[in-house]
Amino acid sequence: MHALLTGHAGAWSGTASDLLEAIAGRLPADALPVDSTCLSGLLRRDEADLLAAGIALEAPTAGGRDGRQWTIRVAGDAAAASVPAAFPPATVAPTPGTDTLPAQIEAARSALHLALIAGRDSRPTRTVLATLQDRQARIIAAEADAADRAARARQAAVDDRAATIASEAAAGLTAVRASLAPPPAPT
Repeated sequence: MHALLTGHAGAWSGTASDLLEAIAGRLPADALPVDSTCLSGLLRRDEADLLAAGIALEAPTAGGRDGRQWTIRVAGDAAAASVPAAFPPATVAPTPGTDTLPAQIEAARSALHLALIAGRDSRPTRTVLATLQDRQARIIAAEADAADRAARARQAAVDDRAATIASEAAAGLTAVRASLAPPPAPT
């Protein structure tokens, strides 16, 4: 984002679609929002963090194409110092309510987007995200393995019960045949 602003004398104005086109060549494809609506939501959500990184936003206030103009400019030092960064460059700060692994992964993804947009080093955030995704993959694999073992144990129990029933039925059939058989002839 800083590079974009440097190329526009410290300020840029346009729609979210225009901004998405402007940053498309500067970010990896997987780091880009899907569309301009997602980009607008990301900007609104991370406005305080961008301000802390030295980027001030003026969100659209009216509808229609002319009213959907975003203004992005380099913020003064006083503005940047007044808001603490939610995600410092080397860490992903825990957010209340993010005690589940999927929530932690989503927080790390948001931090990665923020780092990329703000032009900060994203390697630490990528490392955190990769670690969380690896942990999630291992948990999913362990849950699948446990479910498979439980299914095999249930099937073994069913097979054992079926064998017991078959044995009991065979013994009962033998007893019925013996009771129905004619008595042996006297010799």
